[in-house]
Amino acid sequence: MTATHTAIDATELFKTKIRAVSVCIQAGIPFLLVGEPGTAKTAVVESLYARLCDDHYTSTPALHDPSHYAGYPSRSRNEHKQLVAVMIPNHWVVRLSQSKGPHGRTGIFLDELSSAPPATRASCLRGILQGQWGDHSLPNCSAGAAMNPPELAEAGNDLSAPLANRFAHFDWNPPPKWWDEQRQLGFPAPDILTLPKDWQKHIHRANALHSAFVQRRPQLVQSCPDEVQNQSKAWPSFRTSTWACELMAACLSLGAGFETDLARVLIGSVIGAGPASEFLTYCADLDLPDPELLLRKPSELKLARRGDQAYATLMSVVAAVLTENTPERWVAAWNVLGYAAETLKRPDVACAAAKLLGNNKPKGYFGAPPDAMNAFVPFLQECGTLSR
Repeated sequence: MTATHTAIDATELFKTKIRAVSVCIQAGIPFLLVGEPGTAKTAVVESLYARLCDDHYTSTPALHDPSHYAGYPSRSRNEHKQLVAVMIPNHWVVRLSQSKGPHGRTGIFLDELSSAPPATRASCLRGILQGQWGDHSLPNCSAGAAMNPPELAEAGNDLSAPLANRFAHFDWNPPPKWWDEQRQLGFPAPDILTLPKDWQKHIHRANALHSAFVQRRPQLVQSCPDEVQNQSKAWPSFRTSTWACELMAACLSLGAGFETDLARVLIGSVIGAGPASEFLTYCADLDLPDPELLLRKPSELKLARRGDQAYATLMSVVAAVLTENTPERWVAAWNVLGYAAETLKRPDVACAAAKLLGNNKPKGYFGAPPDAMNAFVPFLQECGTLSR
């Protein structure tokens, strides 16, 4: 009984991992699958791209020199008729740039990435992260890659820290039960999670939660491992911490809470399993009050003695307002912050929230500054918010 239950759990968890990759594609966060040969990495990703992108291109960097990605040098003349060097994009860049369809998104998949020579991998750095392939830009192009573990790959190597930190990392270890299920069903298209069009409205809340976490654990924001082997995996950086907030926003938009497998897989893919576990546990333990209740009745505000918890409470109020920033809600948020500063005597933990709120005055607000802002005037003048 126990063995069967474990197999079922492993299968469902792997399906969650596939759904997590589908979220990365839609959120524009590059992803990397690392697993043994013959485990359907390329087949699954191409199926996901076919469902989520208007067009996609699969390439094997080990078979190409850098010009396949950076472009081929040629001559042209600039606006002053001076002869200059330009980089002509390859056929696949042109094809993806001309793609039009309902998704507004294309995909580039780099297979067997670790087997490519260093110069070719380096030519992909800007493209993976920014969609900049040579002199040509591919906006809304979701980059993905796959590789075998270095000890199993053909001339494979560990990824360098700059390249590894450009990906959300997924260990690709499909259970036999999953494969057998797919085979019997004729290998159908994998299940995906479709992000709502307004999923990014949850970023303010995710940022607020992560900001509070930073107050508690600043060392888990930028922490490149000392060991070369671990540098090729997921680890926290300013970049991946930003991605963690975006992926948390995606989870919130899908109704996936802090204790779900989806949140654990997604956040762990960008900052590592250990930091992700700490972050998600921290978020779950905060037990923040309903910000909408506080906006309606500031006197219900109670601030924890711990500064990071009090900070998270106030930032969650501002985050809720920024999601739907009307003049009335903006003023209501100032009333909450004013209550924290004047009545509860905690202006210290309210200053960051006051700065964020002050920098986001809603369109259509033409009245005098709210009275509750008075408690923060010296601070807001010092940081330049009032002048704006």
